[in-house]
Amino acid sequence: MAIKDDSVPAPSEGVAAKLARELDLFSEVGAKSRDRVQHAVDNPIETAVKVGAAAALGVGLAVMTRNPGPLKLAAESLGLGFGAATGVQLVGGGRELGSAMQSSWITDRDQAVNRARVSDGLVAIGVDTILMGTGGALGSISTQAFFSRQAARMVEIPMLKLGQNADMTHTLAVGRYSEMGRLYTQMSNRVGRLEVLAQPRGAGAVAGRYGSAFAVGRDGKLVTNHHVVDNALEVTVFDGTGRAHKASVLATSELDDLAVIQLKDRRSIKSFEPVDLGTSAIIKGNQGQDLLYSMGFPNGWQRPYLSPGSTIKVGRVDPLNMKILLHSENGNSGGPIFDNKGKLVGILKQSERSNADHTLMTPVERLNVLLESLKTSEQSRARLPVAVASHHRYTIGDPAKAKANLQKLFTDEMLADKTGGVFHSKITRTPINAGDGQLQELVLRTQYRPASREVVVEPIAVGNKALDSEALEAVWPGTNIKIKDASLTLKLDRNLNPVSMTATNDPTMALKRAFDYKSSGNYLSGLVGIQNATTLGFKTRNGISGMLQRFGDLSL
Repeated sequence: MAIKDDSVPAPSEGVAAKLARELDLFSEVGAKSRDRVQHAVDNPIETAVKVGAAAALGVGLAVMTRNPGPLKLAAESLGLGFGAATGVQLVGGGRELGSAMQSSWITDRDQAVNRARVSDGLVAIGVDTILMGTGGALGSISTQAFFSRQAARMVEIPMLKLGQNADMTHTLAVGRYSEMGRLYTQMSNRVGRLEVLAQPRGAGAVAGRYGSAFAVGRDGKLVTNHHVVDNALEVTVFDGTGRAHKASVLATSELDDLAVIQLKDRRSIKSFEPVDLGTSAIIKGNQGQDLLYSMGFPNGWQRPYLSPGSTIKVGRVDPLNMKILLHSENGNSGGPIFDNKGKLVGILKQSERSNADHTLMTPVERLNVLLESLKTSEQSRARLPVAVASHHRYTIGDPAKAKANLQKLFTDEMLADKTGGVFHSKITRTPINAGDGQLQELVLRTQYRPASREVVVEPIAVGNKALDSEALEAVWPGTNIKIKDASLTLKLDRNLNPVSMTATNDPTMALKRAFDYKSSGNYLSGLVGIQNATTLGFKTRNGISGMLQRFGDLSL
């Protein structure tokens, strides 16, 4: 009987056999890859979650790294962490692959196990990395491309340039996201154009003034100069789109040449974003050449103009005034002066008479004092309209005649809003019964509002007393309806033809009659009342009609 000797080694394998076994390790990669891809196709929700999560991460990192500061640092750290984790995973996978290949080279004992390790590892790394890497890359690349397109967008900025006379044609095209473009876009909806009707002390005539104002809160408060609204009978603020908003003077400081005005309608508040209050330290430092900007409406022009300037070495004139290098014109008064971060440093007051490039401003700290005093003052309460008491609606009987008479008040160029320096308001006066048998003069403002294509008639004073001040409680004779709540609105169509009119809180029809006189052509003769919904009783209306007949022959 022969005895087997196990101590005799088996014949050694050749290199070709070992290489064949190594290649065999990759034989299932294709099949398993197809299976993994098919799994991704058969499970779209799971695949979409993977790709979407990676894309969202790519978008988030791209957004965060675009902004300087802690967010950028956090995003870069997060990206570095994900990169390191991916690297660790790849290194671990590589070690697993190397271990399987080494084991297969030595012996074929665990060939099936090693084949599964190689195919599973390569497929997991390959397919999932492709899916998630593609999603992340697409998210990041598309976001960066979007930012690049946005950065290339241009904005045309109307400019007031140092050393040059103001010109409506002066514009500068800059990138929307450049410093100047960003500031102009940011400040455009924070600054408004003022039209003020005022009666100077000792004067019988009503004067019109231009100015600029800016919002300082989300409660309808705006700031301008005292000299712009001094003795104001009526204040209108036009926003960046040209819409008109009524306002009243809330508080003034003649010493600081500052005034706070209050928007009357809550719906107007959303038209203005508040400025960010800063300090005037940049001017007090007396270093000079620090960038400053102002925005306003020079010469009553309709678009907000940007005025770039800088500090000068001797900026302080006195505790209430500072001087900067910045071009300003009539109409810029009351506009904000801000630094290159959009922080308010002061309020533009006026330019020097001998040099329009040297501008005086009130430091922002003086505004803070005025605003602080308002917090405990009864005047800080917004004066908002009371409930409507009556409406009278009309249609236009003779549109051609109505338009012809309207053009006696406002030119075609003004109605089309194709000219600069337009004052949109006209003044007329009409007598009313004061309730004690005495006649008083009612001062009316007729205003054209190009954004809404409306002509609006509103009372602004009685007996030369502004309805927002001494005559607050003035009411129409025989009623409890406040005169200041009355208005008459004429609607125009796209061709600027009058199409309808509504009188609100005008029970004596004083506004309608005054418009008759002013248009000097029996302008409203073609109007026919189609609705008259009022809280007044029929007998009261008849009594008012009789009173109107007594004054029917009065004229201006």
